Order: sequence, then C-alpha cells, then structure tokens
Amino acid sequence: MRDILIDGLPILDLLEVTPSTGNVATLANCDQSSVSRLYRHVSTSLQLGFRKRNGTYRAHTNQELLASLRQAAQLLRLQRGAESLQWVGSRWNGAALAHLSDHSPLPRPWGGERRTHELLAARVLDLAVVDLADAIPDPRLWSAVPLAHYPAGLRPVLASLQAPGCRPDRRAQSHPDPEPESAIDTLQANRGTVTDVALVRTDHRNRPAIQALITALQRAYRQAYGHLNGIRWP
Repeated sequence: MRDILIDGLPILDLLEVTPSTGNVATLANCDQSSVSRLYRHVSTSLQLGFRKRNGTYRAHTNQELLASLRQAAQLLRLQRGAESLQWVGSRWNGAALAHLSDHSPLPRPWGGERRTHELLAARVLDLAVVDLADAIPDPRLWSAVPLAHYPAGLRPVLASLQAPGCRPDRRAQSHPDPEPESAIDTLQANRGTVTDVALVRTDHRNRPAIQALITALQRAYRQAYGHLNGIRWP
C-alpha cells in the first residue's frame, strides 16, 4: 500500500476541493477505483470517518491527527516549490489562469468564499484568489496580496475573456466555467470597486514558493487584462 502522507493525504485533500473521484483520478494520474481504495484505506487506518455527505467529502473524526498530518504535508509542498502548491482561482479569472501553465489551480465547483476559507484554514489549500471584500476572516493570521483593482461592472467581461494562444494544462482545463450571475452578483456589478487578492497565511507570505506563485499570478493578470480600461494595478 502506498504511503499515507505522501500518497494518501493528497487524495483526501483533492476530494475536499473537487468532490469527484473521477476528477481526482485525472489530477492524480491514476484510475478512479484507486482513488476510492486509497481514500478508504487512509480513512480506516487513521480512523477519520472520511466520507461524502451532502455533496462534500470531509473527515468526521480524529480531526487533531488529520490537522497535524496536513501541517506536515503543507510544509513539504512549500519546500518543493510553487509547482507543488495546492491553490484555487476565482470563478472570474479564467483568462488570467490560462497563462499559468506551470502553476495551474485546482478545479472545484463554486462553493463560495466561506468554503475557500475553511480549506485554507485546514491547510488543504496553500493559496486562494478571492475578492478582498470577503477575503480576510482574521487579518492577524492572513495576508491579502493585491493582484488587480477594477470596477465591479467589469467582472462579467473578465469572466467571458479567452486567452488567445494559451494552452492551459490538464488542471486548468478542468477548471469550471463561471456560473451565471446571481441576484447579488448583478447588484454588485452595478457599483463599487473589486480587488482580487492572493490570500495566504501570514506566516507563509515570505516563503519562496508562495512568492513565486504570487509573482506568476500578478504577471498572468497583466497579460490577460492589461489591455482593458478601468483596471488599476498594485
């Protein structure tokens, strides 16, 4: 059986981000049955009660042990470099993410920023691109690095853009298209300014892997949206 920390825990993490064994099999470059066997083996071995409920995979027992393992796994990713980080983009910035061939985001169904915060706090994610208005549950623990400032009404334009000539890798191609605007989205589109930020743990802000990913994100934003009027750059 494969190693729980090196092989098994990433499967659990991926299932929490994108709750489909088929998607996870593609990301992990294995078959769907292997994903199911591995997450069940890890769950049983560590007594995690890890299972799908209401469309979301989560551990239901032994949370303290899982938190310790995830802290160790995150440190390993940070040491390996930006290409090993687990992160997600927003539903608005697909054109920018298409420029990130070496640092692609994980695909996930849209669950709102609250779920993003939960995954960051649990160390399932190392970084997330979010709207500053919803970004920082506790400013003492989190750093929000600006990527771009723009009128809220420009969001549908950003979401509809394609990146000519870019060929995102498997992860980027799996990223879902933006959902139709909700009533709240429509209201926000008519007023205010949006700031997209890279949200990370403050104690990881200066890690080389994090800095490299943030630099790549800033470059990708400029490549994708630099020709548009109304955007201000940090």
